[in-house]
Amino acid sequence: MNRLSTAALIGLLPIGCFRTTEEPKLAGQDVRLTVLHTSDLHSRLLPYFATPGLIDRGLGLCAELQPFGGAPRLQHLLTRERAKTERVIHLDSGDCFQGAPIFNEFKGEVEIKVMSALRPDGVVIGNHEFDLGSRNLSLQYERFGYGAYPLLAANYIWSDPADPNGHRLASLSKPYEILNLNGLKVAVIGMGNTSSMTSIAQGGNSLGITPLETVEALRVWVHRLESIVDLVLVVSHMGLTARGEPNLAEDTEVITGYHRVVEPDAVLPCYYPDARDCWQVVGTEPDGQVKVWVPGVRGVDAIFGGHLHIALVPPKILIDPEGRQVVLVHSGAFAKFFGRADLVVRMPKRGEAAPRGAEIVSHSYELFPVTNRVPKAVATGIVDCPEGGAPTFEVERGLDKVDSSIACDPIFSANQQIRVCKQADACRQKGDACTDACRTARRDCRSVPAPVDGAMLDMLEPYVQQLFQKQDLNRAFTYATERITRFGQSGEDSPLGNLVADSMRLRNRVEAQFAMTNSLGIRTNMEAGLVTIEQMFNIFPFENTLTTMFLSGTEVQELFDYVTERSTERGCQTQAQISGVTFTMNCAQQLRNLSAPRCEVSADCEGSDFAKAGREKPVSCRAGQCFKSPADDILVQGEIVNPTESYKVAVNDFIGRGGSGFEVLRRNTTKVNTGLSLRDALIDYMKTPPAATGGGPGRICGSPFLVDPVPRPVRPHVVQDKRVNPEASCDKKPAGCTPSSGRFVDCEVSGDLVSFYCIPHDFPTCAEVDEHAEVFEERVFPAGTADACKMGISSSCQGQLHCCESARDDGSILATYYCMVPHCVDPPKTGRITRIVQ
Repeated sequence: MNRLSTAALIGLLPIGCFRTTEEPKLAGQDVRLTVLHTSDLHSRLLPYFATPGLIDRGLGLCAELQPFGGAPRLQHLLTRERAKTERVIHLDSGDCFQGAPIFNEFKGEVEIKVMSALRPDGVVIGNHEFDLGSRNLSLQYERFGYGAYPLLAANYIWSDPADPNGHRLASLSKPYEILNLNGLKVAVIGMGNTSSMTSIAQGGNSLGITPLETVEALRVWVHRLESIVDLVLVVSHMGLTARGEPNLAEDTEVITGYHRVVEPDAVLPCYYPDARDCWQVVGTEPDGQVKVWVPGVRGVDAIFGGHLHIALVPPKILIDPEGRQVVLVHSGAFAKFFGRADLVVRMPKRGEAAPRGAEIVSHSYELFPVTNRVPKAVATGIVDCPEGGAPTFEVERGLDKVDSSIACDPIFSANQQIRVCKQADACRQKGDACTDACRTARRDCRSVPAPVDGAMLDMLEPYVQQLFQKQDLNRAFTYATERITRFGQSGEDSPLGNLVADSMRLRNRVEAQFAMTNSLGIRTNMEAGLVTIEQMFNIFPFENTLTTMFLSGTEVQELFDYVTERSTERGCQTQAQISGVTFTMNCAQQLRNLSAPRCEVSADCEGSDFAKAGREKPVSCRAGQCFKSPADDILVQGEIVNPTESYKVAVNDFIGRGGSGFEVLRRNTTKVNTGLSLRDALIDYMKTPPAATGGGPGRICGSPFLVDPVPRPVRPHVVQDKRVNPEASCDKKPAGCTPSSGRFVDCEVSGDLVSFYCIPHDFPTCAEVDEHAEVFEERVFPAGTADACKMGISSSCQGQLHCCESARDDGSILATYYCMVPHCVDPPKTGRITRIVQ
């Protein structure tokens, strides 16, 4: 905490502020306020496919309604909900940057433009907004967001905005926003993240920020504002605590209070007339430090939180030091959901002394899945196909209000629905309803494409064009036979973590003895099925590179001691993924270390109860406290670590710079940043079969078609003639490219002709497959067999099956199957990290 800065802020406080409410029109009434809440969009501006987990499906995020997210769909839903009520605000809890290729390409420009189009009433700054530095955030917001929405952070002190080498966030952001909603005055205070920012600073990113002690900064602004508004809301990107309380976040601590240990001269003096707002010394530590109780903040009415990527349904109710209820809302992440909180606010009567202003007396909350398909309002009946006439069928309208009341299909049934609905959509685009296949698909598909915001689509389109011109994100290069998860079942190493660490250790120009990466650097699971380049950006959204260095055996021990210490703080869930090394993470020993006796030399610890407890191992005196290494049984390449030997290790550049507190790596002087991308290393490794040099995980399981796609020329999608249509121009695009024609990428004017081009990305025709891919399997069916391909699906192909039907001379049907990926990847085994928890 910056104590002097906090003291300066406290000087702003009005002393003994009890407000007698003026005589607004709302005095004595119950007023309804609606708060729309988004959080942690993480660059998911375009719809994306993912396999929803059990919790997401329980909240209405159904797999059969994919794709999910995307700014055009989110904008439509927010606009719809805004129109339903008189007093409504939209708050966003930060982290709109980082998480999809569009951020890597445009550095946050598109995210800021999207937020400006959404026009939220308050946005707190998230920690990932600083991933490319404070200056980048400052430049992007100043160019595309300033004036469209307020950027909030009340617990930061910024560097001097006049510094030409710095940023201008001090003048562009502010601690709070006051909104007057037809007589209801609402203060929105932004509380940024400090715990993750510390890690970023350790990684070498100079942010030009001094973070303030969170609870005291909020207390200052609540005292400052509660006398001039009716409600105080907090929009938060605060993080998990690092003080060991299970399942507690700072969102909770700012209301309930917490204990901390500080030096005696760091105890904050009491600036407040009410002692309940002051720090209280409650004990003395053996090293002379003191334990203090930091009381929670009084006067907050509701908190809208982020950073934790969770959805609280219903919201959590916190109790502040006065016994008042505080509503805590979290509405998920990755544009999968947004929340709507309807608050009933009781206004003070005329002349009533109201030290806390108005009060929330009841609330309701609804979480809306953001899906790009919606269930049909009415099931489609049998299509009427009169002879010689146009087909007729009931107009298929969707239930645009998709919420958690929707019951999801099981995953297998959902996948069947996705295939049926894809065919139904293709039939609609062709106006075809009368073939048997289309009639069946139109009838059996239970959903329709959802409405989206057209203006947002138009704004995103040029960026999408540029993105797909530079990267073929839809290209699949391997097939995952099962879901490969990024977390172990019980907190140990994970299958995906092992795959990543192996790819680092075995990479050409690296060839290290062991490798390690931080668990949270891997951002999502690898889903079963085709693995595309876009999915790899989802797994590794950060532009991390491989760093090599040499560590002594003593430093290897220190490294894994730190991994164990950090993991113990998080419930003995490993914070590192490893390759070429195994060890035992003795969290029980680390917990003993935390309460070990004080010492001056190692001899002070020998013979003590602490030395006798747990495993037999050397005891030493470290930083004035008895210590036993919590990392046991370390083996590098199957050999016991030699303290005097040197070992080559590969790590990601973030922890190599000391990020996440890896001090033993930060101070190393043998570091070499190879510049090799972690993402590319993993892609190349998965494409490498075990027999190849280095030995990868990819085993041959089909044809090379998807790695080397059939070359097809870019062709005009639509050509308009100015002699026929004088208004034809590249500014007036026709309907977008269909799944069968590709994605719109460019426009060209040649004389009177205006040509709109697409890049084809659909699967090829049967003739093209037969020309370029080997036959995987053939089956013969009797004459007249309908959908022979569906009847004879092969189970032995672990890639993407493509099937073509053809009639034989005798009338029978030949189904020819092609397996469309060269390599399959199985989940690696776990067991590199053993846990001891008690």
